[in-house]
Amino acid sequence: MRCGTVLLAGLHNSGLPISYLQLLGGANYGTYNQGVFNTGNYDIGFFNSCNDLVGIGLTGDHKIGIGPFYINE
Repeated sequence: MRCGTVLLAGLHNSGLPISYLQLLGGANYGTYNQGVFNTGNYDIGFFNSCNDLVGIGLTGDHKIGIGPFYINE
């Protein structure tokens, strides 16, 4: 993914094969379940542009949006 390329969360998963994903409202990244959106290692509310979060966002393994549960490291 090139820097500056804005991905609309909810249309894109983390890039993992679909067999690694489970539907839980919207998407699942690894053991981190998020109810709405997930992209790469960034769980975001609206947009992710390379390593820069646009709109509402958190980095790393943090959750945002409607995530029912996750494993806290």
